Amino acid sequence: MAKSTSRPTPESVPPRHHARFGRVTKAALVIFIGGALVRWVGWPLWQEMEHRRALVALEQVYNHIGVGAWKEASECLKTASRGLPPDDVNFLRALAAFLDKAQVDPVLLRSTLLRLKELGHWQNGDSLSLAWTTYHSGNLLAAANAFDLLPAEMKSSKEGRRLAVALAESQGFPPPVWAESEVEKLIRIQTSGMTEMQGSAVHRLWELARGETAESLHAIAYLASMKTLSTTEARILVKLAENHPAESLHERLAAYSGLMRASPDSRRKTLAGLVDLCRSGSRDDLRVFVEWLALEGESDVIRTLLTKDTLFTDAALFTAFAQSLIFSGHWQELRLLLTEAVYLPPVSTGRVQLWLAEVASHEDPGGTAVENHLKTCLELESTGNQRTLLAAGKLAEKLNLNDLALDAYDKLAQSNQSRPLVFIERAAELAATQGMTDRLVGYMRSLCKLRPESQAYRLRLRYLERLQGMNLEFIPPEKGGMPEVEAQIRLIQALAAYRMQDALRLKDLLIEVKTRETYLTHGQKAVLAGMLAADGQVASGFQLAEKLQRSLLLPEEQRFLDMAL
Repeated sequence: MAKSTSRPTPESVPPRHHARFGRVTKAALVIFIGGALVRWVGWPLWQEMEHRRALVALEQVYNHIGVGAWKEASECLKTASRGLPPDDVNFLRALAAFLDKAQVDPVLLRSTLLRLKELGHWQNGDSLSLAWTTYHSGNLLAAANAFDLLPAEMKSSKEGRRLAVALAESQGFPPPVWAESEVEKLIRIQTSGMTEMQGSAVHRLWELARGETAESLHAIAYLASMKTLSTTEARILVKLAENHPAESLHERLAAYSGLMRASPDSRRKTLAGLVDLCRSGSRDDLRVFVEWLALEGESDVIRTLLTKDTLFTDAALFTAFAQSLIFSGHWQELRLLLTEAVYLPPVSTGRVQLWLAEVASHEDPGGTAVENHLKTCLELESTGNQRTLLAAGKLAEKLNLNDLALDAYDKLAQSNQSRPLVFIERAAELAATQGMTDRLVGYMRSLCKLRPESQAYRLRLRYLERLQGMNLEFIPPEKGGMPEVEAQIRLIQALAAYRMQDALRLKDLLIEVKTRETYLTHGQKAVLAGMLAADGQVASGFQLAEKLQRSLLLPEEQRFLDMAL
């Protein structure tokens, strides 16, 4: 007999199954209603609690920043970020304060400041902070542009002037000239050699040093730097700096430098007192103190101040300590610091490679390590930190690794699109002194493209091309007038005639060039001497050639010199 396949009706289900079904339905209903209550009532309450926690955490951020507790400040920022929207102005302001004081991520600080600007919450000092952090990130072009946008009063402030000088030095420009303050005028008089006015200038500086203005601090710092400073005078300056209402650590340390120089026996005691003072200070003061110790060559004292955790989490402190080791010549210790197995240096890998190149240049001067480290530095910083590239170029130049120096300046020019001129000119100067004519011609072509209106660049390029035997057929006309310009034009024309073996034209042009000989450069005189000898004016060529130094000439110019000797 076949089994029935009909489903049981609810009425046919036993009573105990009805009860179980009812319990499940009620439980589901409770869960649904409970979830809805959590969503409609509990979630806003939870959000409010998180918001309050975030506000408390933001207050704690500033407290931790004040004592240099960066890890705790970072944790508070994380807590705050969970209870606040990402564009909350208070959160962004706290984040900017943390990044500015901790100096851990200049790129993030720059983007945070720009976001505050977009939100309409730009403060008076943000423009200068943005310019400084852009500079510290290594982007000299953007830093210069940010500085250009600063209002005049901010540019002329102490921090503004410091940034202007830093930018000028980093890009190879002379420091800017400011309207002289009274102290600056007195310093200029005191250092000018005008002995009849020096005494009164120093007297007035001492009067200003006893005041309570910013000029007073400037006067204190200058007087402390004078070589004639006595121990008694140094102690007076220390007291003046300590009692000044501004309490500027920079000037106080400058006064202590004067005291230690005037009284070498007091150096250890003075340093010990300063160490105790700075241990209880803020992280900002510690950075200033460590940078000062580095300039004083006191790497041993720096060691007593910094734990490894502090050293390897603060780029400014790490850099100052590394610089102090360089200043003191502690190359082995610097190498071990940079190659620490457990801790990673809190600076760019390119900067580490640059310092390792410096170490290798002293530990193994004739080896290949120096060149390898510099090459790696240039590869890593090809579009990165321009300050590191400039330092690499200077080091390579000092070590006569001229190809690497030129590579560094080339990268600087490429990464600084609006101001490449200074780096190309520097590279051209180096190529000229090292007799690298091919590269020099390339640089002059780049300069002519950047400044097509520059007659000086055009004439220099045309001279070099004809020196190498290039572009002889076409010599565009040039506007003369000035005797030095006329001399250049006639020499270029004479050189082209010589290369084209046009003896009659060469003879006529040599007469004109010879009358303007004093306006020629050293190398151009060598070329003139050789062409005079080739024209049969052997005595005149020899007389000119014997006054010239071969070491100052390009290889092609040396060949003309040999023709005359």
